Amino acid sequence: NNVAIPTGELIKDILLNNSVPEIVVQNALNLNQIDFFNLIEGDLQLSVQMAENLAKIFVDSPSIFINWEKSYRKKLALVNQENAAFVLDPA
Repeated sequence: NNVAIPTGELIKDILLNNSVPEIVVQNALNLNQIDFFNLIEGDLQLSVQMAENLAKIFVDSPSIFINWEKSYRKKLALVNQENAAFVLDPA
């Protein structure tokens, strides 16, 4: 079984570890509250620009966020395939 952990989980962990308010990141990413929530939940795909802005806030490399997002999207596709196969053939 595959597990897809959205990039938002990484962002949440970094927010907590650095005591950065969500609104600071939300504003830096130019996202409204709903879009920010969707990003955290994995429903909004992280763009390269967003990754670069996150890196500026957290003094990190954007590649960390970009690679996590790529991995998440690949695993999510596998999870969706597994779920579709299960629905078609529950046995």
